[in-house]
Amino acid sequence: MTQIALDHVDKVYRGGFKALDDLNLAVVDGLFMVLLGPSGCGKSTALRSIAGLEQVDGGTISIGQRVANQLPPRDREIAMVSHGQALYPRLTVEQNLAFGLRLRGTPRAEIARRVARAVRMLGLEPYLSRHPAALSGGLRQRVAMGRAIVREPRAFLMDEPLSNLDAGLRASMRAVLGQMRERLGITTVYVTHDQAEAMALGDRVCVMLDGRAQQAGTPQRLFESPANLFVAGYIGFPAMNFAEARLVRDGGPAVTFAGRRLPVPAALLESRPGLADYLGRTVIVGIRPSHFDDAAHADASWARFPVTVTATATAELGTETHAIFPIDAPPIDHAWFAGAAARNAEEDEAVSALAGGKSLWTARVPAGPALRPGQPLELAVNTSKLHFFDPATGQSIGHLSARHEFAVSPLSVSPLFSIPERRDGDLREARQWLIIWRSSRSSTRTRTSSGPTSPRSRPGSPPPRRCCTTCPPPTSTPPTADCRPPRSPFAAAPAAPTPAGTSSSRRAGRPQAVPRPPAESRPAARCRSPSSAVVPTARASRPSPRASRRGWLR
Repeated sequence: MTQIALDHVDKVYRGGFKALDDLNLAVVDGLFMVLLGPSGCGKSTALRSIAGLEQVDGGTISIGQRVANQLPPRDREIAMVSHGQALYPRLTVEQNLAFGLRLRGTPRAEIARRVARAVRMLGLEPYLSRHPAALSGGLRQRVAMGRAIVREPRAFLMDEPLSNLDAGLRASMRAVLGQMRERLGITTVYVTHDQAEAMALGDRVCVMLDGRAQQAGTPQRLFESPANLFVAGYIGFPAMNFAEARLVRDGGPAVTFAGRRLPVPAALLESRPGLADYLGRTVIVGIRPSHFDDAAHADASWARFPVTVTATATAELGTETHAIFPIDAPPIDHAWFAGAAARNAEEDEAVSALAGGKSLWTARVPAGPALRPGQPLELAVNTSKLHFFDPATGQSIGHLSARHEFAVSPLSVSPLFSIPERRDGDLREARQWLIIWRSSRSSTRTRTSSGPTSPRSRPGSPPPRRCCTTCPPPTSTPPTADCRPPRSPFAAAPAAPTPAGTSSSRRAGRPQAVPRPPAESRPAARCRSPSSAVVPTARASRPSPRASRRGWLR
C-alpha cells in the first residue's frame, strides 16, 4: 500500500520567496492525482519535495507508512518523468529501457521480462533497435515513461511530461497515459497547467495557487461546485463569466446586474445554505458559457435576456460557436485574480481597451448560421446553474468548501498515524521526530551489522555461524588469538637462508614458490565471519620477464 501525504508543508527559497505555504495533500493508494495551477503556483516544487530533490522547511512528507523527510531520493522507491526525456543518445531504445536495471545489478532474465512488459504496454516493438535521434517527440516520451515503468516503483511522479509535444501527439499520449493508469494502478502524482489534461486523466484534481491547495476533488465536482472565484475562473473553457450583482426579493427572488434581471429558482435557494441571507445584498454572480443557448433552440423554462445583445466577435469551432459580447458592468477586480492580472498586465490592458471598460462575456451556442460581428443575437440562460460568491472573501456561497476534502492531513489517512487529537502541537511534532529517529536507528543497525564486529543476537534470531572450528561464535568481543585467517596466495613467502656459493641475483631472478603449510596447522574451515576479517598483506614483488630471462642466461 503506497499513499503519499503532505502535512502542513512549507518551502522557502533564498530571498524569502515562499513556494509552498502550509500545503496539505493526501493521495491514497492507486490514485491518479493531478496538481493543476498557473505558472509559479508551487506544483513542481511540491513534486520535487515528494521526490526528495527539495528539502522542505516545515511539515511532514509521508510515503506509505514512513516519514520521508530525511530519506534520500534513492530510498524513496519513486520513479520520476519530466518534460525533458533525458535519453542516452548512443543507446538504442531497448538499451535505454534496461540501463537503470543493469546499474542496479538486476538479473538478465528479470530485465528481459520487465522490458518486454513495458514495450508491449507502450507499443514500442518496432523501435527497439532505433536510437533516440531517429524517434519522434512522442516516441521519445514513451521511452522515457517505459524507463520509469521497468523499475516497478511504489509511485510515479510526472512533471508536465507532455508540455513539449504538439496538439496531435499530446492527444495520443493522453490515451497512452490513460491505458497505463488502468493497467498498472500505481499511485501517481501528475503536474500540469493544462486543464484539459487534468480533467481527462485525473481521478482527483488539486488546484493550487501561491503554494496553497485551493480545492481538491473529482474533475466534475470542481466544474460544478467551485470553492472560490479562482477555481471557478480557472476550471472550464471558456472561462466563467463574472459580474457584480444584487440579490433582490421584489417580485420573487432574482439577481439584477447590468440592467438585466434573472429569476433565482426556489430550488436553488434551498440547495445553497446561506444564500437566502444575501437577499438585499451585493454578490458576485457567475455564469458558465455552456449554460447559455440560442433562445430559438433553448428550453422554454430557461430565462430570456430582456434585451438583445450584439455580438462583437465570434469563434466558430465546427460543432459550436463562441459568441463574445460586452456587458455594461466593470470587470471584477478581486484579490483572487491579482496574481493572474499581474502576470498578464499587457493582455488585460488590450482587452480592457477593446471592451471600453466593460466586461466581455462569452456564450457557447450550437453551430448554425454564421454569426457576424454586429449581428443581433438573443440568448437564454439556465438559471438553475448560477453561481454566487461573496465579494469580500471570494468564497462560494452555499457550497461547502472542498479545499480539504482530499487535501487532508496524513494523520487522518495512514493507520500508522491514527492517534487521538492532541491539544498541544508540540507533542504531535515530537512524535513525528520520534518516528524519524527510530527509522534512522534501524538503518544504522543494518549498516553496522556488516562491520568489523557484529552485535549480540536478539531473542528469536537464528544461531550465529562459527567462523571456524577453533574460534567461538561471533559476539561483540574481538576474536580470540587462536583464530587466524588463511594466508593470502599473494602473500610474500618467508625469506630462506642463502646457501653458500649461490648467487643472490640468480635466486632473485626466478620466482620462489610459496611453501604450503602442513594439513594439521591449517584451520578446518575457511573463516568467513565478519569478526575475522582477512588482513591484507603486501603483495610479493614479481620479477619482470626481462629480469627472468637475464637470470636464466646467467
